[in-house]
Amino acid sequence: LNTAFSDRSSIVARLGGDEFVIATELEPSGGEASAAERALAAIQQPVHLDGRTLHVAASIGAVAAFPGSDVQELIRRADIAMYQAKDQGGQRCRVFDDNLSQAILDRAELQEDVRQAVAHQDIDAYYQPKIDCISGELRGLEILARWKHPVRGFVAPPIFIRTAQDLGLDQQLSDHILRTACTQAMSWVQDGVSVRPVPLAMNITASELGTDRLYDRLLDISATTGYPLDLLTIEITEESLIDDPDLTALR
Repeated sequence: LNTAFSDRSSIVARLGGDEFVIATELEPSGGEASAAERALAAIQQPVHLDGRTLHVAASIGAVAAFPGSDVQELIRRADIAMYQAKDQGGQRCRVFDDNLSQAILDRAELQEDVRQAVAHQDIDAYYQPKIDCISGELRGLEILARWKHPVRGFVAPPIFIRTAQDLGLDQQLSDHILRTACTQAMSWVQDGVSVRPVPLAMNITASELGTDRLYDRLLDISATTGYPLDLLTIEITEESLIDDPDLTALR
């Protein structure tokens, strides 16, 4: 990218992770599309490393700036266009315009809201009791993730859980919810509410089940909260079974 945009009027910077931003002087008409195509062509050039040829994929969102434009708003619009390029299959460019569907704008806002909610631990653990139908005794609790957004109100779990999964935040979210529930279960024992820790059950996504760190994460939560793992049941979300039953079974 530095080679493709080596003129003095261009700046190439890394925002974080695998995201980069390019600021460059545009041609009078359609310049943002031309600049984006130039960037994509540069990224798609094969890279030769240690006798191997590597190919890099990218999705690019472009936006035109005018005098007085707000930088953060420009980045937000470019980000929206980039996600639309991803939704269209990736390896392409998309120029932001005011005709982008409201659904795309809503999705970008939801993703940002979920990022903030996970980062600030605004998604809470709720509990659904499991009652023995014959004796009426409490047999355990199912842990549920619930999110009450200050403007949206309660957001349906499949919506924010799927969004967290798309953002790679599902493990962080699950750890927070499970740690909260385990801490609560142990506090009930300490406060005399229950004689022993109540059995807990929680759903996780298939992508979490396939990670090598799952058991280590559970061990860490058990060690820091004192909750015994033999009372914890991990279940797979119904959505995982519907989306890809073969892969879920394999994992």
